[in-house]
Amino acid sequence: MGVIINQEVEVSWAYRSKTYYINLGIPFTSIGDIFKVPYNKLPSNANVQVLIECDMCGTHIFKGLQGLRDRQTTYCSTSCAHESKKRRISFKCDSCGKEGEKTQYQFNKHIHHFCNSECSANFDRSYIPKVQCVCEQCTKNYEVEQSQYNRYGSKFCSVKCRNQWESINKRGFNHHRYKRIPKQCSHCNTKIDVPRYKVTNDSRHFCDTSCRQQWYAEVWSQQPEWREKSAKRAIDMLSNGSFNHTNTSCQKVVNEILDEMSINYENEFPCTYYTVDNYLIDHHLMIEVMGSFWHCDPRVYEGVNHDIQANRIIKDATKKKYILGKYGIKILYLWEKDIHENPMLCQKLVQHYIGNSGNIDNYHSYNYDIVENNLNLKDDIMSPFFELKVNK
Repeated sequence: MGVIINQEVEVSWAYRSKTYYINLGIPFTSIGDIFKVPYNKLPSNANVQVLIECDMCGTHIFKGLQGLRDRQTTYCSTSCAHESKKRRISFKCDSCGKEGEKTQYQFNKHIHHFCNSECSANFDRSYIPKVQCVCEQCTKNYEVEQSQYNRYGSKFCSVKCRNQWESINKRGFNHHRYKRIPKQCSHCNTKIDVPRYKVTNDSRHFCDTSCRQQWYAEVWSQQPEWREKSAKRAIDMLSNGSFNHTNTSCQKVVNEILDEMSINYENEFPCTYYTVDNYLIDHHLMIEVMGSFWHCDPRVYEGVNHDIQANRIIKDATKKKYILGKYGIKILYLWEKDIHENPMLCQKLVQHYIGNSGNIDNYHSYNYDIVENNLNLKDDIMSPFFELKVNK
């Protein structure tokens, strides 16, 4: 079945095939004229309709020759093609004699055929040579077919016994895929096994989370390298707005004053290791908002009473020195008490600071007052604690 070999096919004269057919001895008439050619003399790339016989139902039908030559089976329709795949072969069960059906593939795969797994289990296989074995897990005697034993070997009587044996004997170093490397905990020196992919020249390893946390707190966080990275990370978080607690009530008042004066500024301006509350972009000047408690206002506190104040004073002193050395800017300090109680003073002081390009007699708002609507520097000058510390 398939393409009917003994047939003549109608072909029309064309320029690309003209020479081929003339060489076969067919007289040329005119381009486009129809003539007949035996099927076995058609060229391999002929675009013609040929008569085929369906391998499923036997129907004769015309189909295009291209794509048919290499097919072992041909069908008249998709329904016949699908039906052919469902074709099954009848057999008799070798155990109970009951009739059944299998696909061609399943039938060719086995010598003996059974209607179900129970018949397969009950089939007499005494003729097959077997080997006596002892289970390595439960020490039970069992039999295995000779062919299976020669091909795969046999150590266990069941899958359950094999799993139990592997759970005991194929763990840790004994497992064929074990790829851990012995190391010591970087904190307590306990011996631990670490996955190979985690081991590098500068990697550290810990036996548990507690050791890792203690090592970071006692060793790594005390190194200058970590302190520098931590400071830069904090500056980045402040500058991109990750910390919203920097926008205090004092800061909001200062921002409103600058907005009223139409001054272009940037909050939390990053300066490598520090940030400045307000950077006046057009004037290249800086303003710091000083809280009474955190920065220890000398009008409120006679001395430094808290460790957190002492730490902040040290930071204020180093920031002032760093900004002056790197940017050449003398910072203007607006203190919380003046911001809330006398915002007009702060406004005039900012105007005075900008008007003199940052060069004024004193840079702290509590050393100024307003006399007859004019900014006036007091006679009794007070210095903040962070400047006194620098002097000492």
